[in-house]
Amino acid sequence: MRKMKALLDAQEKRLQSRVLKVGFAAGAAYPDGTSVPVVVYTNEVGRPEKRQPPRPFFHIAIAEHQVDWVRTCTRALRAGVDTDTALNLVGEQAVADVQASILALSFRL
Repeated sequence: MRKMKALLDAQEKRLQSRVLKVGFAAGAAYPDGTSVPVVVYTNEVGRPEKRQPPRPFFHIAIAEHQVDWVRTCTRALRAGVDTDTALNLVGEQAVADVQASILALSFRL
């Protein structure tokens, strides 16, 4: 039991020094120069002055899947996967979940 606790404590320490960011690259732009993050933000919150309603997909993906992401990371670490690989798995899962949220939104419109 002590070995397991020591292992979990060490894993927790490694995780605390890591960050997984999910989002859209700050400098990303469409071919016409339009900023991807600006389009994402505008879709997420809407533009009432242009009669564009909110089309939240990012916050929905987070709300619906954050528990799944924690489970994925936990399972990977318990299976002996190293911290960076576990976070990469979660990142890939998050990307897929955000993409699915965008797709689901396009079908709701």
